[in-house]
Amino acid sequence: MLYHFVSHDAADVIMLKRDAEKILRLLGKDLTPEGIITVAQLSGAISTLESAGRSDRETAHQIEHPDEEDEDHSEPIVDFNQRMAPLLKVLRIARDGQRNVIWRT
Repeated sequence: MLYHFVSHDAADVIMLKRDAEKILRLLGKDLTPEGIITVAQLSGAISTLESAGRSDRETAHQIEHPDEEDEDHSEPIVDFNQRMAPLLKVLRIARDGQRNVIWRT
């Protein structure tokens, strides 16, 4: 399943269920087929996601990879920060333009 995030002044963002639901949980939102992040909630949502991104980045740097030489690196690893970056951009644009962000599945 995909989640579709929309705001009037920004490009739409489509996310995989796993990533979108992780973000919605971080924001304290119910995992409903449709929902809204209001203008009043945008600054807090941005701060929450930026903080989660910093924590995720710090955790990733602390993990050691002892068998790294044996791993196949032909596929690039896309971390949570990279996955949420497009949505963070939409949230910032929506905040600056005083627009809500809605989602639907």
